[in-house]
Amino acid sequence: VARKAGKPSNGGKAGTASDGSMRGGRGVVANPPREEKAEDTSANWGGLANTPMSYVLRICSCLLSAFFALQLLPYLRRHRIWMEGGSDGRFDVVGSQAGVSIPGEPLVYSYRVVQRYRHDPKAFTQGLLWLNGSLYESLGLYGRSAVREVRLVGNGGYKVLREVALGAQDFGEGLLHFRGELLQLQWRRPDVYRFSALAGEGGHLERKAGLDFKTPLKDGWGFATDGEVLIATDSGHDLFHIDPTNFEIRRSVPIMDGGRAVDMVNELEMIDGEIWGNVFGKECIARIDPSTGVVRGWVDLTGILDRHRASADAAAKGLEPPDVLNGIAWDPEGRRLFVTGKLWPRLFEIEVVPHPTLTLAQARKRCIPEVNLFGPK
Repeated sequence: VARKAGKPSNGGKAGTASDGSMRGGRGVVANPPREEKAEDTSANWGGLANTPMSYVLRICSCLLSAFFALQLLPYLRRHRIWMEGGSDGRFDVVGSQAGVSIPGEPLVYSYRVVQRYRHDPKAFTQGLLWLNGSLYESLGLYGRSAVREVRLVGNGGYKVLREVALGAQDFGEGLLHFRGELLQLQWRRPDVYRFSALAGEGGHLERKAGLDFKTPLKDGWGFATDGEVLIATDSGHDLFHIDPTNFEIRRSVPIMDGGRAVDMVNELEMIDGEIWGNVFGKECIARIDPSTGVVRGWVDLTGILDRHRASADAAAKGLEPPDVLNGIAWDPEGRRLFVTGKLWPRLFEIEVVPHPTLTLAQARKRCIPEVNLFGPK
């Protein structure tokens, strides 16, 4: 929302004209002598003042103004920009949407489903990435955690090529590819596991035993990289930049939007210089500037999974119902974006498009958690 029209710099008092006289205050002479008053020809309409022709010209001018205003109104409505009066008689420009935002504010997006794929409804997806034609998933839950390679085949097919199971004490979290290795975080632990991976038929996926390392974080959530540092979250509102050689925190930046901290940013993906992150419990993705933590945009994925149908199907098969949205993968060569969730029966390839109706205020209300369910960090 733009700032309201400001008060005059002199506090609303009368101003002084260049000739020293006073305007707008008591210093204005109410009835100046006729001989000192310059003739006002601004409304003479070329010498036609107070003639029938002058009235015709004025009516035409008003009609032209109304015509151009009517032409402009659909544009203002289409882009959700309009004037709203305040109690003080001034006006604000209010409302914005994706692509038509007040400069510096986040844009608001929706989605279009390009393709639907099957997804393992027993996979508790915690991390997702695209590498050399395969999807790699980090799976969570004690006793069910693993890292697996998946190929998307046929018309919406999903084929698990290989999988490495973790120990009963492990709860897999975020996953990234860095300098030829897969790195996996662990929930509520500082440990990071290393994997060697070669995608496709004839490839391999192996945990590199004895080469694990620890970060200063007590909890692992999202994990991504810009190619220079490792970037992680821990359920709080900070984005941690971790040195890939000594694994110390180089710096951290708070994830912020509209003066509010954004907690519980979960699975992360680096896309064209931005961090895209799921917000836990919300069907939203935050697009974040990794250097500042400022949210650049919101992607609203409300309704992407038919939860009623998916829950009914899961119940009929004796499976757990679908959990929260979690999982973003980006294919940089094909420019394809994939999303899924924990225990979801579907994985979606989507295209991000401007949201037709959701305002920034509504997006913030929908996407920013009111309470951190996992406690302050």
